[in-house]
Amino acid sequence: MKKYLLKLIFGIALIGAGLFMSMSSVSASELTGEGEITPYYIACPGGGKHSMVGNATGRVINSKTGATLLAKGHCFRCRKCGLIIVSQNSPILGAINLGKYATGSGPVSNHTVLYTTAGLSSNSKLGNDEFTKSLTWQ
Repeated sequence: MKKYLLKLIFGIALIGAGLFMSMSSVSASELTGEGEITPYYIACPGGGKHSMVGNATGRVINSKTGATLLAKGHCFRCRKCGLIIVSQNSPILGAINLGKYATGSGPVSNHTVLYTTAGLSSNSKLGNDEFTKSLTWQ
């Protein structure tokens, strides 16, 4: 009787495995109809969105040539991860874009000097790209 029961259970398990293997899988792109997943925003390493706090003024200098790329900018620093942005415009003062800006990390002061080899980036409207979607202004 035990052997019969064991064979019966094994047979049911084998049939179940066969049915499971015969099912076709569906990818996420088939469900959504899109070809790829795009990020909504770039997350702060400290969690969630960057919490940008105003830190007075800033200047951006090309570290290779010593040339000033942005002379009178607004400086912001993320209170969670330390990301620094020096930009032409200030969202805290009501601007709808950053204008030309540079990013970096490090300490800030009343007038922060940010050295970069990457040059300046440009933003024409806050929230139009993954980077500015990741910023909150405080």
